[in-house]
Amino acid sequence: MRNPGTTEEVVVRAIVDMREVYCATFGSMLWPKVNTSVRVVPGEAPRNPYLSSLGTMPRAGALFVVAVGVVVASGWLLGIAPFQSVLPQLVSMKMNTACGFIAAGAALWMLRGALPGSRALSVAQALSVFVIFLGALSLSQDVFGWNLGIDELLVRDPRAPGDLPPGRMAPATAVCFLSAGLSLLGVRARAGFVGWFAPVTLVFATLPILGYAYDVKALYRLGPYTAMAPSTALSFFVLSLAILAASPDRGLARFAISETAAGVVVRRLLPTIPAVLFLVGWVCVLGQRAGLYDPSFALALVVVLSVGVSLLAVSSTAASLHTADLERQRAEQEVLALNADLERRVKERTRELEGSLAQVNHLSGLLPICAWCRKVRDDHDYWQTVEQYVTSRTEARFSHGICPSCHDRILAEERELAAK
Repeated sequence: MRNPGTTEEVVVRAIVDMREVYCATFGSMLWPKVNTSVRVVPGEAPRNPYLSSLGTMPRAGALFVVAVGVVVASGWLLGIAPFQSVLPQLVSMKMNTACGFIAAGAALWMLRGALPGSRALSVAQALSVFVIFLGALSLSQDVFGWNLGIDELLVRDPRAPGDLPPGRMAPATAVCFLSAGLSLLGVRARAGFVGWFAPVTLVFATLPILGYAYDVKALYRLGPYTAMAPSTALSFFVLSLAILAASPDRGLARFAISETAAGVVVRRLLPTIPAVLFLVGWVCVLGQRAGLYDPSFALALVVVLSVGVSLLAVSSTAASLHTADLERQRAEQEVLALNADLERRVKERTRELEGSLAQVNHLSGLLPICAWCRKVRDDHDYWQTVEQYVTSRTEARFSHGICPSCHDRILAEERELAAK
């Protein structure tokens, strides 16, 4: 007969059995559910697929505005008029504006890869401050009516109209440089400059683009001041988007790269609806100018098409979010079912262990045993053999044999009987 052991040994074995139940249950039910399709390096955050796409925008935007600034500056230095303006009848980009774009693009390029405390970071911040002062000084000339002599500091502007200061950038251009410089300073700083000033640049750049597209002069020229050139507006538009993309942990870029419902809405609706509405309005204006319909019909057509495009975009986004929400609910239900089954299995195993411990406890204390036949008396006053008593109360089973002393004794008795 196998000795069940002391009470401490029984409790230890019960704890070990319970641990094996937990390990077996968790190992077979939960760990296979872990998604292993995405490689996760220990100590590193999971890679965001949208972050890599957004990371190329700052460098591309910086390269674009620097290229535009270099071309325009070359046109002013070499006297090439087509480099100064997109078309001869349009407003030309000023020399100071070209220098501002070169400084802003170079600052944004260096800010992306500069290490804290490095010389590149210091140069990028100095260029950002230069952009701020360029916009602030130029804007102060229009506000206070003084002339600081910075408009024709590098080259003279013979093409300026008689009623406008030669070489001076538009007030909207100065505001854009001021807000863009502050946004550049906030790219590496932990302040909220990007969230406040980069959209200002974006709005002031979008209005002249709409003005040139719809031929609304008031959107790109303010009163008696210099108008913003179309190349200037386009460069500021690209620069503002690049600055927003340079800080993926703040502003709209934080939502654009997220894998949440907000990220889906931003990625689907924010680029689509403004661009489509712009094209719809532009096509309707062209049809009106061509004499295909009157202004009232053009306005009604714009409203109808805008509502249709908005409904289509919202419906598509809602369908995508609905599908994702159903998958999430299905996954939550599976997790709840797994947890419920796990709790049920643990409770069943706990009851089994408690029953085993209760049976073992029946063997403790004093046992009434016959001194002659070695039978044991149970709680109901029945006499049973030791094997029956132990088997009915534990999981132990007996295998009968003979010990050496009994073997010698029985062998001696048989020899005595044979001798007689």
